[in-house]
Amino acid sequence: MGSEVVTKLKGIEVECSTHCNWRCVYCPVSQDPKPPRSMDIELFKHILKKAVAHQSIEIVSINAYCEPSIDKGFEERLHAIANTPLRLNLYTNGTGITLDHIKLLQQTRILHAIIFNFPSLDKARHAALTQSHFYDKSREAIDLCLKYQLTVGLSVQGTTEEIQENFPGIFAWYGDKLQFEPQHNIMALRGLSSDRCGVLKNDRYYLGVHLNRPLIPCPVPESWVYLNVDGDLFLCCEDYYQTTKYANIRDGSIEELMQRRVALLPENCKEDSICHRCSLMAKLLHKKGTQLNVIQ
Repeated sequence: MGSEVVTKLKGIEVECSTHCNWRCVYCPVSQDPKPPRSMDIELFKHILKKAVAHQSIEIVSINAYCEPSIDKGFEERLHAIANTPLRLNLYTNGTGITLDHIKLLQQTRILHAIIFNFPSLDKARHAALTQSHFYDKSREAIDLCLKYQLTVGLSVQGTTEEIQENFPGIFAWYGDKLQFEPQHNIMALRGLSSDRCGVLKNDRYYLGVHLNRPLIPCPVPESWVYLNVDGDLFLCCEDYYQTTKYANIRDGSIEELMQRRVALLPENCKEDSICHRCSLMAKLLHKKGTQLNVIQ
């Protein structure tokens, strides 16, 4: 089973820092921000080397509930990626993105896509959802990236009602300015925002999922490797507190380390695992025709 999972790996997501300057109400950072830390650049380069050696990995992402563009090592990390064949998925709120960064991304051609967290075109709604006052800086970064013809995506998150309220204005303004088909480039991620396996506890986003039945394989850990600021590997991007750590990148090749996580995979995990509280898993089961009367 382990080797079958490994062959599907396409990307690696690295927590290069633990700090974000926004407090989006649909993100756990709003209720419990982590102490600011930044990954050592040599460790980052070691991770890239391991990712390249794995061969099937094509994409690197440098965010995990953080804002990569305000990380002190951001530009150095871009140069490090440019020395590999990997392509960059850059998820950002845009507040630290400068014209020099944009030109660097254009010149090195490392960018697969830059995806902006942009929940509303309305300035007041944007401030309420992000609990920040960086609307103008974020808009400026988006517009500059479009001007320099980078591949831009917009992540529009919130409840179904919030997305229905905010999406039309964003689409009307940006829909014909993007390089991909609009339905692929403006992303309403999971119509109803994930509550990160029950971690995000508020009246708007908490889903209270509890799946008391056997689970099925999930495409998230099958496709991606997740690493924290110390180089520890954990199972899934939904795991805000990284409760599923199973190895450190220094302990072997990615091929070898993947074998250590088999017991944590959804189809093998215990009922107290985060996978049993995951709304994404609930949707996978629903698509398979499973009756989900166990969702609270």
